[in-house]
Amino acid sequence: MEPYALFKLGQFMETGLYEEGYRGKPNLAWAFAFYRKAAQHENGCREALYKQGEFYQKGLGVEKNVQFAIRKFDESQAEGYALSMNALGTVFYNELNDFNQAAEWYKKASEKGCTRALNNLGVCYELGHGVQKDRDLAFILYKEAAEKGYHEGMLNLALMYFANAKESKNQAKFREAAKWFRTLTMEDPHLAEPYFYLGQLHESGYGVTRDLKSAFQYYRRGARLDHVESLVKCGDFLYSGRGMPSFNVYQHAAISQQKDAREAFKCYKKASELGNARGMNNCGLMYENGFEGQVPDLEKAEQMYR
Repeated sequence: MEPYALFKLGQFMETGLYEEGYRGKPNLAWAFAFYRKAAQHENGCREALYKQGEFYQKGLGVEKNVQFAIRKFDESQAEGYALSMNALGTVFYNELNDFNQAAEWYKKASEKGCTRALNNLGVCYELGHGVQKDRDLAFILYKEAAEKGYHEGMLNLALMYFANAKESKNQAKFREAAKWFRTLTMEDPHLAEPYFYLGQLHESGYGVTRDLKSAFQYYRRGARLDHVESLVKCGDFLYSGRGMPSFNVYQHAAISQQKDAREAFKCYKKASELGNARGMNNCGLMYENGFEGQVPDLEKAEQMYR
C-alpha cells in the first residue's frame, strides 16, 4: 500500500471521519500504527513523520516522549515540511523552555509560509522570548498570520490593537480591534475571548456605539463558554439590572425585566469554581448580605473570602 494511503488510514483512525462522510470510532493506537507504517515506507511520508511526532509530544496512543517527538519532527522537517519546523519550535518553547531554539525554528517555518509559525514568532517578539523584544514586528507578524486566515493570529492582532488603543485612546485602533473580534465570532464561534472584548467595547463605547444591551449579549455568549471574566461581567449586569432585561445565561428565554440576583450569583459561583478571585469575592458578598430571600450565611461568606 502506498504511504499516502496509509497516512489517510491513520487520519481516519485518529478522527473517526472518512472523506465520504463515513463516521467510525477513533482509535489512537491504530492511528499511530498506520502513521508509523506510512513513515517507514520506502517512498517515505513527511506528513506521517509529523503525525508521529505529534503523537509522541502529546502522548496520543503512545507514551509521551519529547525526545522521540523531536526526532520525528526533525526527520520530517529535513524533507522541507514547514509544520514540523513549527512543531519543533513549539516543543522547544513549551516543553523545554528553550526560547532561542524555538524562535529559530519559528523563523524557518515562517520563511516557508507557515501561518502558525508567523503567529508563534509574533509571540516571541511581543514577549522578547529568544529574540529582542519588538512589538512593532510582532504586530506585523500577527497581521500577516491573521490576513492568511489563522484564527490565533487574528486574536493576537485584535488584542494588540485593543491594548495599543487603550494606551493612546485611539478610536481608529479600537475600531480595528472590534473588526477582528467580530470576524472571529463568525469564523470561530467557540472561541470565548472575542465575545468578552466586544462586550468591553460596547460597554465603554470605544470604537463602537455604546450599547449596554449589546455588551450584555456579548458577555452572555462568552459566559456560556465558561469564560471567567465574561461570567463576572454577566453577574455584574444581572445584579445591577443594567442595560436590558435579565436573562438566564444558559438559556435563551427572558425571565425578568428587573435585576436578577439569583442568576448573578450563579455567574459569580461558576467564575469562582473556575478560580476567579472577583467571582469568589462577589459570592462572598452575596452570602454575607443575603439576596432575594436567601438569608445571610457568614460561614460560606468567610470560605469565599479565603
